[in-house]
Amino acid sequence: MRSITSVAARWRGVGILLLCTLSCASINFTNRRINTPLEERLVAQAIVGESDLAQCLSVLGAPTSVTPSDDGERYILTWKWLEQSDWGFNLSLPLGDQNASFNWTDSASNPQYVRLFFDHDWTLMEKAEG
Repeated sequence: MRSITSVAARWRGVGILLLCTLSCASINFTNRRINTPLEERLVAQAIVGESDLAQCLSVLGAPTSVTPSDDGERYILTWKWLEQSDWGFNLSLPLGDQNASFNWTDSASNPQYVRLFFDHDWTLMEKAEG
């Protein structure tokens, strides 16, 4: 006579095997990099009240966006970048004509930026980082 635990363990193993063969499971890792981060030493060379547009562009390169301020008194140059690593898990189990799915990820998207504010004479008036 077989013990109840060995029979239960065998059926548990069969259940796990059936679940694995009838379902689709995946684990994924994503590493994403959009644009190159600005070096702090280069950003420090942009001096409020002294630096002009040409000096800032020669040190920092082209910005990702240029927009006028809401009041139209200044121009805002923004450099944005994102470095992100994500882990995720997906499980899909067929149930007749439909599927049951579960997805999980630890994704969070928080791009970093440097904004330079210039007046109409293209003199640096303010600097913001985040």
